[in-house]
Amino acid sequence: VLLCLAFIAGTVYLDRFLSVKSGAEGFMRIYVLDCGDAFGAIIEKDGRYCMIDTGSYAERWHLYDMVKALGIKKIDLIVLSHSHSDHFGGYPALRGVEIGTVYISPFTDPENDFYQDCLEFFRGSASLVVTAPVGETVESDGMNFTFLGPLKTYEDVNDCSVVVRLSFGSTSFMFPGDMTGTEADDIMDSGAVMLSDVLMASHHGSAADGANSYRLLREVMPGCVVISTAGSSSTHGYPHEALLGRLSDLGCIVHRTDLEGDLIIESDGSTVSVRGMGDIVK
Repeated sequence: VLLCLAFIAGTVYLDRFLSVKSGAEGFMRIYVLDCGDAFGAIIEKDGRYCMIDTGSYAERWHLYDMVKALGIKKIDLIVLSHSHSDHFGGYPALRGVEIGTVYISPFTDPENDFYQDCLEFFRGSASLVVTAPVGETVESDGMNFTFLGPLKTYEDVNDCSVVVRLSFGSTSFMFPGDMTGTEADDIMDSGAVMLSDVLMASHHGSAADGANSYRLLREVMPGCVVISTAGSSSTHGYPHEALLGRLSDLGCIVHRTDLEGDLIIESDGSTVSVRGMGDIVK
């Protein structure tokens, strides 16, 4: 009986992941992890992988299971947006994975021991750990990662977030980390191109300190906004009602990890789709 149950469970497991593992060539997929008030995203194109943030330490097993389910042996590029553990704490899940270049914030937070441990891990396991080259674009297998910020070191660690605009074909995706209005205003004042099809809401859907302002939303003009949040379990009240009101005013489609679980964003270079998948792995 136990063997039969194990076989059935294994079959369901494989069926559940078949569509995840068999992406068509020329497609890019972004897997946004359901990791509470944290952020982690795996980017896949033609069997090659990149990442932006790793989620929290508490949710590291979810990242580990995703890496295993996708069969990831190598990650070409990782961006660690900043030194708050809800964006880098899942890094132990990457032990044993070959890692190319890791891009980090210029503010390395020397008093943050956990972050220093994270940097030491990547310095020992990655080919290269470098400060994000703000103002430059890094290409990886047809995907272009443009580093928009931070333009300087700010007092608020959130505003030291590495801000990335990813483009693939004519589609584009904005990853702002936890930036508030201070960093956002500086980037917009610089004249950087921010127009994007999909915006990952800054700071898990916060509307405090200028985060996700009307100005930013009108500059990015996203058709869809993804919010990585714990929702009703959030100790910070994310996503804030003020942000949800702004998104409704602007007619944005909203996808939330607390309501839909892991999210998959797909692009063929000209069109974009976003769907919830529940928790792909538990």
